[in-house]
Amino acid sequence: MSIFLYVMLFYYAYHAVTYGKISNTMKTSLQIDSDSGGVIETTTPSPSCKSNLNDMALSMATYSTPVGSNSFLKHKRVLTQATKFHMSVTGQHLIKGIFSDTIVNIIQMLKGYGLEQNFNETIDSDIAHNDTILIDFAVFAKQIPTKCRGSKCHSIPRISLQTEQIIGLNAQAHANVVECHTSPNCLIWDFSDINFEWAKSIVYNGKTYNASESFMIVPHMFHNRLKDIYPKDENELVPYQERSTDAVFYGLLTRRRQQFMSKYVNKDTGTSLSRCKLDFRKNMRPVGSVAKGYSNAKICLVVHSRIADSAGEYHRISDFKRFGCVPIMETFGDKMLVETLSSCAGMKFADYDDIPDAVIRELKRINETSADILREEQLSIDRWWKGGIEWNKLLGQVLGPRSTGTNAA
Repeated sequence: MSIFLYVMLFYYAYHAVTYGKISNTMKTSLQIDSDSGGVIETTTPSPSCKSNLNDMALSMATYSTPVGSNSFLKHKRVLTQATKFHMSVTGQHLIKGIFSDTIVNIIQMLKGYGLEQNFNETIDSDIAHNDTILIDFAVFAKQIPTKCRGSKCHSIPRISLQTEQIIGLNAQAHANVVECHTSPNCLIWDFSDINFEWAKSIVYNGKTYNASESFMIVPHMFHNRLKDIYPKDENELVPYQERSTDAVFYGLLTRRRQQFMSKYVNKDTGTSLSRCKLDFRKNMRPVGSVAKGYSNAKICLVVHSRIADSAGEYHRISDFKRFGCVPIMETFGDKMLVETLSSCAGMKFADYDDIPDAVIRELKRINETSADILREEQLSIDRWWKGGIEWNKLLGQVLGPRSTGTNAA
């Protein structure tokens, strides 16, 4: 038996054990609500943090793409047959905006797996080479999730990066996901386990598709796009008690968020939250002002943009994670990361109408807890985020060594 086969057998055996551990861990982080029959998060933090950020990323990917699964085999084949990739991305809001660091991370992933970046713009058309994978951001509910055009589009190697909080919004979304899934060479990289679960049973044109077999959960919404304005060292992290703002939220003020403000935030509501010093903004410019706002806030708040049962807004978390504020998130639909984010990142979860009370409780805890304890908590969380994700190793750890020719999976 060749050395290669020995290596691969060991790899598969190792991941079979690892995946079992991940599955068990995921089960223990969930709790069944016996009254409603639904699933709710266990938000009580673990006694100590048991996983680093890179381990969390790896657990997401191996959960969706375990060794030997259809997703694993499709990913292995597409990424083995190709030798290059092309970032088919346009729009300054993507290239220089919120997804700028996501692009960098995806490039690191693919280069780390032995693929070369192709800068040839003509591969978006019929003359595309089958050895080049198109990488594009997908808005499945609005448009065809790729820029490729022509009769060969269906068979062109593609990876669609899915960034929306909820993707099963309409018939167009179903059509686009099924189109990619039924293509022999199209993969979908999503960041959310709730979207992954939805993809397991998509009804389109009278048929049911398990499109999750074309998915990999990739944590591409965790980013460092504001790294140039992060505090340069721990000494620049302002202690909680010295911060002048009680809570901040920066982001698009959708109708749902405006309703939250009208109900709880605006001064004329008379709520306990409205009496706090708050900073709610509809945009994130200029970035220097954003950095100052996050650095001076005791709490950084996230309210979902459209619906309650949606994926976690990890891009928002990524923006404020290194500025030292306490994150309070509206409860989200994702289940995999709750325990780790609670115990390691200090995240607090609350339902929509419970957010005001959660903010008041946290402000009370800050006021009543010793400065030394709070400081150690703050620094510990910052160090956890600082550990980061080894993007260049992720695909190799999930799929094993990249092979070619007769050795391809």
